[in-house]
Amino acid sequence: ASHWRDTSLLNATSVLSSGNLWSDENIDSMRRFYVDNLDEGDGNFITKFEGQLAPSPPETKQLAAEMMWFMLLCPSNIGQQYKREFILGIWDWSNTPRPALEPWLSDDVLRGIGSAGTAYNTSRWREIVYFVEFLQLFRAESSSKKRELTNDGRKLAAWMGEFVPGSDHRQLRHMILFLLFPDDFTRIFGKSNRKKVIRSFTDLTRAQVAALTALEGDKQLNRFLEEAAERHPGVELDFYEEPLKSIWQDTEPSAPAETQSD
Repeated sequence: ASHWRDTSLLNATSVLSSGNLWSDENIDSMRRFYVDNLDEGDGNFITKFEGQLAPSPPETKQLAAEMMWFMLLCPSNIGQQYKREFILGIWDWSNTPRPALEPWLSDDVLRGIGSAGTAYNTSRWREIVYFVEFLQLFRAESSSKKRELTNDGRKLAAWMGEFVPGSDHRQLRHMILFLLFPDDFTRIFGKSNRKKVIRSFTDLTRAQVAALTALEGDKQLNRFLEEAAERHPGVELDFYEEPLKSIWQDTEPSAPAETQSD
């Protein structure tokens, strides 16, 4: 993630090969051929994605592959081999040689860090739209502002909430913040689990929890961790590990991990 931040987000350079794949021109091309040309017809995601990008330049298709690489860094409920072939399959649309597997397509890199919600796969197109929006708006900022945002997770989160449409609903928002600032944000990406944790640690009603913005949810989660750290000094705390896991996972009937609809 640090490599992506320094190489691609701030300097527009490719993660997997060479050249300025993350340039404004290529990001604009992703908007033109994909975001502004969504296919609402029949067919699965990858078939429609390929069709929409078919008229685009090879560099746009390579950018799409690298965007998918970043989007698949967090999910641990998707296998490394599947991720790798999915990313390289999109790269193949550019009719250019595949990038080397090492180091950024290795199993270690693609292992994942937490379960993504079902909607992250079933509504992947929404996450791509959000990603393009984020990239365009971020790159429109001054160099000093971009450095400021990538040096301070709370400022980046506030900026995303104010300027990037969909920040209260997209799992990719949580992933970006966790990957860039793992000490400041949790690895809870699905909306249902975020809500469940907050309900378990507060007296807020379902309606009150549902009304929280993503940034307000972050503050609640961080407050819980800070309070727990006082009770468990020296313990590395995580909501998916004890002693916190049983507090929220036992408060309601069990359900498949992260099956939220949004």
